[in-house]
Amino acid sequence: MTALKKSEDTALIRDRKELCDGLADVIVTAVGVGHCANMNVPVALERVDTSNWSKCVNGEFIRNEQGKITKPVQYVSPDLTGCY
Repeated sequence: MTALKKSEDTALIRDRKELCDGLADVIVTAVGVGHCANMNVPVALERVDTSNWSKCVNGEFIRNEQGKITKPVQYVSPDLTGCY
């Protein structure tokens, strides 16, 4: 996993359709659970996504020694007010 995070290795995906279906199922389940708990997960997801993209500097994500994306000075935390 560390090599993947550092882009030193790649993962072999044998069935892209099955992987995509599985990922979509996880998202649908999460949105459903949030709905049952009176949460607005789609809006929260949009805000978190926007926040994550604020970690991008000049079109690139900056990574630390462990391969984790760092938070630059222009990073903006997601405002989840009204979503929970």
